[in-house]
Amino acid sequence: MQITEQEKRDAVGIELADILYRQHMILKCNETLHFTEEDAAADIFKTMAQEDEKNYRFIETAVANFGLRREPKNGTVALSDAFCETIEDHSTLPLEKLSAYLLLKQSQAMCSNMIHKAVQLSKADIKEALMPLDGVNAVLNKQIGELSSHLERTGVEWITGEAPSTGLFGRVRDAASHAMGGVLSKVAKPADEMIVLDVLKLDHRKTETLFQEIKDASNKHEAFDLYNQLKADLTAHSEAEEEVVYRHFLKIPELKRKLDDGWREHVKMRAILDSISHTRSDHTLFLSLIGDLENLVKHHVEEEEHEIFDLINQHSDPLELVRLSQEFLGQKLRVQESIRTNGINSPVSGMMKPFSAFNVDRDVASSQVSPSASVSV
Repeated sequence: MQITEQEKRDAVGIELADILYRQHMILKCNETLHFTEEDAAADIFKTMAQEDEKNYRFIETAVANFGLRREPKNGTVALSDAFCETIEDHSTLPLEKLSAYLLLKQSQAMCSNMIHKAVQLSKADIKEALMPLDGVNAVLNKQIGELSSHLERTGVEWITGEAPSTGLFGRVRDAASHAMGGVLSKVAKPADEMIVLDVLKLDHRKTETLFQEIKDASNKHEAFDLYNQLKADLTAHSEAEEEVVYRHFLKIPELKRKLDDGWREHVKMRAILDSISHTRSDHTLFLSLIGDLENLVKHHVEEEEHEIFDLINQHSDPLELVRLSQEFLGQKLRVQESIRTNGINSPVSGMMKPFSAFNVDRDVASSQVSPSASVSV
């Protein structure tokens, strides 16, 4: 079966939307599953709820890294909602609640594992973007083992009034699964716990991978599909970086000029992106402009990482940089959501006014510019 690069990315985006929605419903279910302190399962579910919160942030990190926002499938929404309604229903027996909860997590694990395997057959930029899901898979598998054991004990006690005996193999399996998931969940960090400079660097590395993939594409259609991903990523990254990071550090005199220069390069970059969008029929021109864009982005990244980032580190504390990471991710999400709805626009691509001039009211200045041509991705 022949599937284009864009179709593959759309499919991955939809599955990621499913995973994100399902995880949101898992968090909602966690609010319903209350256990008293005397209940033997209280500690298990408390830990599980904390892991689920962290998994949600890992999934959101992966979706943001992937860069193409899609809507979850109707079937996924309906099934997840049905599980949650069963758990919330006061007439549902505890055993039935646990069964529905386990099924919800099993469906999440199956979808997450499917994406993991599909990613192995995908381009390198997708593999890099979805690495945060590796830890999610491990934690889910551990949780399913714990839930299965708890459901088994609960079910046997419900039927017989006695606790079941547990074999050596089952205890070893549970211990190994718990250890693996625990290590991965503690070592890795979701993007909103990282300092903003490291989050920006992850975006930079993905961009470098995409440029290489475009040059290595087997045909012009695949190359243009990869370009759509590149444009979405660069647009979301640059606009969020300007709004959050550049704006925040304009107050530092020795950074002001460098940030103005960086903004001008963003403007030029977005102008080239708009030009490339109209070269679908001229592959020679497309590759030429991609080369120009790659050179510009490479120069821009080197200056940011070797000059601007060093100065930012000198004038910031880690907590401030983590807070900026959260703001950057939030703004990036808003841009990605706008791209999903309206296509990609470069609203300031025609303006070469210094970025510092926008420190007071950038929205007013932007409203004076006609939006550039857009490309839906």
